[in-house]
Amino acid sequence: MTYSLGGLQAVSSATMTRPANTTPYVAGYLVANSTTAGSVTGLVFSNAVRFDLECARWERIRLRKSGTSLTNASFRVYLFRALPTLSAGDGAAFNASSVLAIDDVTNLVGWFDVTMDRSGAAGARGSGTPNAGPALTASPTSGTTLYGLIEATAAYTPVSGETFTATLEGQWS
Repeated sequence: MTYSLGGLQAVSSATMTRPANTTPYVAGYLVANSTTAGSVTGLVFSNAVRFDLECARWERIRLRKSGTSLTNASFRVYLFRALPTLSAGDGAAFNASSVLAIDDVTNLVGWFDVTMDRSGAAGARGSGTPNAGPALTASPTSGTTLYGLIEATAAYTPVSGETFTATLEGQWS
């Protein structure tokens, strides 16, 4: 966690491990920590802001995965002010023609599209910018935590128990 002022900073990171299977994803499917919708926690960005209800400006996201394959490794990372109730778990349809498998879009801030473009012995990485404008501005509905969900945007075959780490980059307001 970085607590300095000014400039683009890697402010908050979250890690998630997907289930131990290699079932391919279809574009629009949820990449999550559980196949059971009610057990999905996704990415938990603890201390995404410094103080209760503070606002932050998110300009970029870095996404890293433990698997090294770059084939169809394209994802959309959604950012939420509070974790929504999901009707889909890992490997199920999450985005059907822009209708998300969540109870309410009120706390959806926006999303970042990420294509993994570099790979090495320890995994692969990519980065993305917001879907609209230069930044997403968000404050949690309570506390200092924001949440993220990952959608596969291509037919991606994962590694069993693959780990995803997302790092939000931006500035506190």
